[in-house]
Amino acid sequence: MGWIQMLEKTYDACEAIVGKKVNEDPILLPISHSTANAQIEVTIDLKGKFMPALSGIIPKDGEDKITIIPVTEDSASRSNGSCPHALCDKLCYVAGDYSLYTNEDKTEYYNDYINSLRKWTSSEFSNKWLQCVYLYLKKATLIQDLIKAKLLVLAEDGFLSENENKIQSVAQKDAMVRFAVWDNGEKHELWKEPEMYHSFIEYYKTNLHNCNIDYVTGEKIQCSEKHPSKIRNSGDKAKIFSANDTSGFTYRGRFANREQVASIGYETSQKAHNALRWLLARQGKYIDGEMTVVWKLPQNLKEKDSNLALDVVDLFGDTQETFLADFDWAAECRDEDDIELDRKFAEKLNQAMAGYRAKLQPDDEVIILSVDAATTGRLAVTYYQEVPGNEFIDRVLHWHQNCTWPRWIKLHETKKWVFINNTAPSPNEIALAAYGTEQEKGYLACSDKLKKTTIRRILPCIIGLSPKIPADIVKAAVNRASNPQAYSSFVWQNCVAPVACAMIKYNEFDGKVNSMELEKDRSYLFGQLLAILEKVEERALYLQESKTDDRLTNAKKMWNVYTRRPAITYERLYSHIVRAYLKRLNPGARAKIENEIMQIINVLRETDGFNNNPLNERYLLGYYEEREKLMKSKGEKSNEGGEE
Repeated sequence: MGWIQMLEKTYDACEAIVGKKVNEDPILLPISHSTANAQIEVTIDLKGKFMPALSGIIPKDGEDKITIIPVTEDSASRSNGSCPHALCDKLCYVAGDYSLYTNEDKTEYYNDYINSLRKWTSSEFSNKWLQCVYLYLKKATLIQDLIKAKLLVLAEDGFLSENENKIQSVAQKDAMVRFAVWDNGEKHELWKEPEMYHSFIEYYKTNLHNCNIDYVTGEKIQCSEKHPSKIRNSGDKAKIFSANDTSGFTYRGRFANREQVASIGYETSQKAHNALRWLLARQGKYIDGEMTVVWKLPQNLKEKDSNLALDVVDLFGDTQETFLADFDWAAECRDEDDIELDRKFAEKLNQAMAGYRAKLQPDDEVIILSVDAATTGRLAVTYYQEVPGNEFIDRVLHWHQNCTWPRWIKLHETKKWVFINNTAPSPNEIALAAYGTEQEKGYLACSDKLKKTTIRRILPCIIGLSPKIPADIVKAAVNRASNPQAYSSFVWQNCVAPVACAMIKYNEFDGKVNSMELEKDRSYLFGQLLAILEKVEERALYLQESKTDDRLTNAKKMWNVYTRRPAITYERLYSHIVRAYLKRLNPGARAKIENEIMQIINVLRETDGFNNNPLNERYLLGYYEEREKLMKSKGEKSNEGGEE
């Protein structure tokens, strides 16, 4: 099923909450409606009289400033010229006396608006509230009444003040007006009334005459030529479907007209766009201009439940932070609490996934959709995938359990660092590890385009459609991890190397093994040797420099050469540098390290692996695992050795 059909079905499933405010969620708009920031609220009684006491200026930061307004295809995408909305609009449209109080002649705008409103009022779909508004506005005294009510202010020249007395940072003459009606002791806010929504929808359907084949449903119905914008936010002008170049090369040689390119039913387009706009605002993830949303389609599409469970399973790594925020371990050093943290993290992850699974029916579909704009006017669906609900949770859990490597994580809320053994890197972290460069403030950054492209390629790996992480991404991360001199110690050890190791491990085992028991091949063993050599030098320097020096070791300086010619580089490091440093340790520690080195060398020689052939990426696994073991060993204590 295509993304348009899926969005349309989602809209139909949520019909019970269309136009309603549910908790703190954004409003799912009715079809033929859009949103606008209104500045002035005008209240009218049933006789069409202005009620100044119930009218007023809408607060700029008020919760109720967003107004749902009925729109036509033309008015929703208007740019210049006279093109009125159906009811709520700017003063130049709704005020018949606009030209008397400004230096602009907008009589045409008002005439077009009032004639359009008269047609709606005269239709079989009209109601008493609409008739009250029309009865008042045709008097053409709106600005006069607002001035008398001291809601608008005149300048000395008798025109509306422009630079001063702005309303919500908008000039008075450009203010948007919305309407309410006082009926039987109750104020009816027309932008919230379902009866008003239904009235305009049914009326506007009778004005659609572009009957054509809907490419989505295959039926011959009223189709749309101008599709909605404001998809990512209220100021977004980019459209997914747009064709306005009739004189250039848009159709030439391929199509005769725009309908041959794509013809979509009006209701189909409205429902799909409104559902997408609502989902992105409700639970979309914004990454450098690209927005991604994950939702589930309810099994029973006819169910009218205002509490539909469109739950997000976080594919971007914040799930880990949410779970970790519950723990209050200090992160200054590692201790026995690390084991408890790992256990509780795993429990929280499994509980969360079990909760998601319980809300999914066997036939449910989980949908992942991303949109991005290359220009200000064109929006594209950059990623779309449907996954069966009973498989989706298992696939996401599979990623979080198997693409893992030990590292420190900083919690955004508490600003604490915690060390955890079983955390998977987010797509954003993978992009930065593969292509990022360290900035002055100690964080990684890469181009937005490269980051978005990488994240888009990682998503199929998380939801199980691609069994392995793309080789070029892994290679890029390994290359950066093989150049530790380019990063500060902390960034390399916690943001670059462990992410590369997690990807290597995931690809090697196809994500099927949740174990740190790794095969110790030639590259892995040479990685272990590198970790030992580096640690010996660090310990000796630590003792020699009174525990204050943090300079780069010779092992790190020769890291890149070591990966290309490991045997000869090892011999040089050991004979010229490490052997001298070993003498500074106490006999027990020295003997233990020399014994471990000889064991690894013997295995390499027995398997004919002690040569200068370049190492593959598995050396990182051996290096990192050996380093973690050394850091946790008793030999790390400062009193274990001394200068001789």
